[in-house]
Amino acid sequence: DRGQGSALENLLGRDTIEGLIRTQNVGGSSSGGASHGGGGGGGGQGYSSQPYDRGDRDYREKDDRRSYDSFNDSGYMPPPERRHESMERYPPPERGPPKYREPANKIFVRNIPYTLGNQQLRDFFRHAGHIDDCNIMTDSRGNSRGCAVVRFESPADADRAVNMFHRSHLQGREIEVRIDN
Repeated sequence: DRGQGSALENLLGRDTIEGLIRTQNVGGSSSGGASHGGGGGGGGQGYSSQPYDRGDRDYREKDDRRSYDSFNDSGYMPPPERRHESMERYPPPERGPPKYREPANKIFVRNIPYTLGNQQLRDFFRHAGHIDDCNIMTDSRGNSRGCAVVRFESPADADRAVNMFHRSHLQGREIEVRIDN
């Protein structure tokens, strides 16, 4: 260890290292008369003899996290003296099992040709099943945005369309097809 210390002393200089030790009070308390005229120790500056005193502060932080996490997870409300006014105004969201979601019967299609019409797109996806609605997205001037939403009669038809047409080619363009929630 002595070799490392002397290399560090050679790199930074002994005065710098002693100054750091006095300022941070690392490695025990300073005794005022260290070599090279070091000034008095850290008396009166609130420094502890320990490198970092985590005593009560660590416990309080852990307690605060526990209260906050409990509040968020289980609806627990901290005692009045520990509550923030926002806790009263914004209660935690309802917890419980996820709500039942209807199976999706719509698909989202990307990278379709800009010249493609609704009827042409409907004819292309007709092989997957019965189509209820087909809508090519347009900008404010009516120009195609190159994507569309197709709604099928059943979720099975939508799944079939994804399996049949994802990464297929339509008028020279590779289209992407996925279930649209």
